[in-house]
Amino acid sequence: MTMLAYYIKPVLELVPEAMPMVKQASITEEMPLDGRDSTMASALAMEYMIKIAHVPVALEDMEKVSKAVSLYGMEDSVNEFKHSMIKRSAARNIKKEEDSIESYMLKQAYFEGELTGTSNIDNIVKEASYLYTQAKDKNVTPSDEVIRYSGNGYLNKEAAMRSLSLRYSLTKEDTFIKLAKAVSEADDILSKDILDSLCSKITYLDKSAGLSLKGFNFYKEAVMTKESELKSSMYVSLAGSKVPYEKIERVGKSNISSYIGKDVAKEMDSGPATFKQVVETLPLDLQQVLLNLTKNV
Repeated sequence: MTMLAYYIKPVLELVPEAMPMVKQASITEEMPLDGRDSTMASALAMEYMIKIAHVPVALEDMEKVSKAVSLYGMEDSVNEFKHSMIKRSAARNIKKEEDSIESYMLKQAYFEGELTGTSNIDNIVKEASYLYTQAKDKNVTPSDEVIRYSGNGYLNKEAAMRSLSLRYSLTKEDTFIKLAKAVSEADDILSKDILDSLCSKITYLDKSAGLSLKGFNFYKEAVMTKESELKSSMYVSLAGSKVPYEKIERVGKSNISSYIGKDVAKEMDSGPATFKQVVETLPLDLQQVLLNLTKNV
C-alpha cells in the first residue's frame, strides 16, 4: 500500500468535504503531483502525517508538495482543510479521553466525594443514573453508591417500613402511612421504575417536611446494593412461620430437589424473589416439609 493510499482514508474521515477535490488522485503512487486532485491528496496526507500522526517527512518532499500546491493556487483550500483536520482530530482525542475507563473512575470518585457534603439528592440521583449507564457501556462494575442512587439496588422492606414509621411519627403526614402499606404489600424485588418512584416520592416529602436538612435520606436508609444483602433481609412464609431466606438456601438445592421436587429446586437459580414466590405457593404439606428441613441447618 502506498503512503497516499494509507493516509488518505483517515484524512477523509476528518475532512469528508475534501472528497470532491481528491477523488481523481493517483493513490497508487507514493506522493503524486500529476494534477490538482493528486496534489491536494498529497498535501493533505502530508499535513496529516506531520500534525496528527507525527510521522517524519523528508524536507525535500515537503518542498515539492508546497511548490505544487502554490502552482495550482490551492494554498487557501489546503490551509482550510488542514485547520479543520487538526481541530476535529483534537476534538476526537478529547472525546476518547472522556470516554476512557480512567475518566469514568475519576468521575465516580468525584461523585462519591460529593456525597459527604450537602448535595441535593435529586442532583445526586441524576449523576448516579448517568454514571451507571456509562459503567455498563464500558463493562465496568459501578460502585455501591452509584448502584444505590441510580435506582438499580434492592429495597430492604423492613428498613423501609421503619424509616416510613419514623417519618410519620415526626410529621403526622398520612402519605407516609400509605406508602408503608404499599411497601408491605409489594414484591420483595421492586422494578427499577417502582423503586425510583418510591424513593423520589419520599425524598420530595422529606424536603417538604424539612427532614432532608436533618439528614434523612431514604436511599441510604432502605436501598441495598447487593443480592446477598437482599437475601439476609428476606423472610419466607412457610406453613405459617417466617423463615429467613438464607436458612432455606442453606438447606441446599439437592435436598430441596429430593424432598420437594426438581421443579422447585431449579427455581433457586431464578433469584431469591422468584424462589420465594414459588415456595410460598406450595401446598401446605410441602411447606411443612421444607420448614422441617430448615430446622436442621
